[in-house]
Amino acid sequence: MKQITSRLLKSLIITAILLLTLTNNNLLSANGTDTTGQPVTSHELIVVKDKSFVNLLIKFISNKYPDLKLDYIKEIGVIQIEHPQEEVLENASKYIHKKFKRFIVQESEVINPLDLDAVLAAQFATNAESNGMPNFQNDPNVYSYWQWGVNYVTENKKSYSITKGSHDVSVAILDSGIDLNHPDLADNIISPGQSFVPGELTAMDYNGHGTKVAGIIAANGNLTGIGPEIGIVPYKVFSREGGRAFWMIQAMVKAANDGHEVLNISSGIYQTYSEKSGGAVVEAFQRAIDYTNNKGSVIVNSAGNEGVDIDQIIPTGEDGGGVIRLPSVFSKVITVGASTLERMPAPYSNYGEKVDFYAPGGSYGPIAHEDEFDFSFLLLTTYPTYLEQSTIAQLISLPKGYDLDIGTSLATPAVSATYALVIHKLKENKLNKAPEEISSMLREMATQLSVNDPAGRTVGMVNAFKALQYVENESMPLK
Repeated sequence: MKQITSRLLKSLIITAILLLTLTNNNLLSANGTDTTGQPVTSHELIVVKDKSFVNLLIKFISNKYPDLKLDYIKEIGVIQIEHPQEEVLENASKYIHKKFKRFIVQESEVINPLDLDAVLAAQFATNAESNGMPNFQNDPNVYSYWQWGVNYVTENKKSYSITKGSHDVSVAILDSGIDLNHPDLADNIISPGQSFVPGELTAMDYNGHGTKVAGIIAANGNLTGIGPEIGIVPYKVFSREGGRAFWMIQAMVKAANDGHEVLNISSGIYQTYSEKSGGAVVEAFQRAIDYTNNKGSVIVNSAGNEGVDIDQIIPTGEDGGGVIRLPSVFSKVITVGASTLERMPAPYSNYGEKVDFYAPGGSYGPIAHEDEFDFSFLLLTTYPTYLEQSTIAQLISLPKGYDLDIGTSLATPAVSATYALVIHKLKENKLNKAPEEISSMLREMATQLSVNDPAGRTVGMVNAFKALQYVENESMPLK
């Protein structure tokens, strides 16, 4: 193990680590200012009780408030209204809700996906201060050294002997886009996808996050993903500046309509929720999830990187209120936490009953002493070839097109890829299993972590090899 001990680099590394952490907290805006570089506008969601009423309501709003910008998803009865002036939007919203009270879902009518009587979760403090310097392995094959996560899930790529996936089963990646020309990804991108971010016409990735996610699923070059022949398609729902709940919901419906078996969402929203606010966003997500599930698609979502229990309302410190994480908390969503090189729940990973699986997400490793920090605990994945790499990647001279990172964002695609592989193998073997049956089997086949989560729960790390082996021979007893 080669050590870097120069204290001149210490502040640079600490800064890089902090920036690296921030890249994994891709939160979308449920309401508030537009963060895409477009003119700042206030926006709000309206959810109708009967989808057949959408056209009439759109016509009314257009005639009554011609200055409002309208967007809508007819399939699930969701309308977004926008205006640069918050007061104008608020007055219009109040009038619309009052006039069509019987036809519009009211905040008080929305069922909280969590238990409203639950005690507010205490913040789980996990971030130990690190003033240390990193170590890294002086390994000539940097591509294989940091692929421990893929090796854990595939059992050192033994799953490849059963299947590497197929373009017949695809994963929609709802994220910041993908580097469509990346040499490790291009062969598996079966469609250029679509952008839902205003002003960004293509699904090319100018953030980097989506390309990192894609590499865990389907890299097939210098790096190999969990399923190096799985088909992937990008749906851009946020940019470098952020995103909106509405864009994600639009993409969920579109991806389901496009027939993708798996939807990977490595981001989320912390939505303020009470009887007076947040209900429309919650209801819109619920409808999108139901619609997607009815189309036969599985939604896989990251649990988040705040180290909190997402089973409960997460306190914000504002008037005793709190937030819930969407869409993770919905029962029909597969939620993924992050595990470490030591096969433990990552200290930053959110946890709780809502977390269905853990998967390798990396960590910064144990601190040996104040002058050491171990890079080997991070994950290596693909990154846009045209974007500047992180300071850490540059420091250790990683080739362009690759970067190191951590987070539940990187754990989630490991589970998405495993679902896609299993679905492909079931089809190949002419077997038919409902998504719930597949989820149950994956839980049985998961690898037990070395310790329980902070709440004392035992949740397994997804194991693609064991799952595929079981599909190959369904007489194999569950363990």
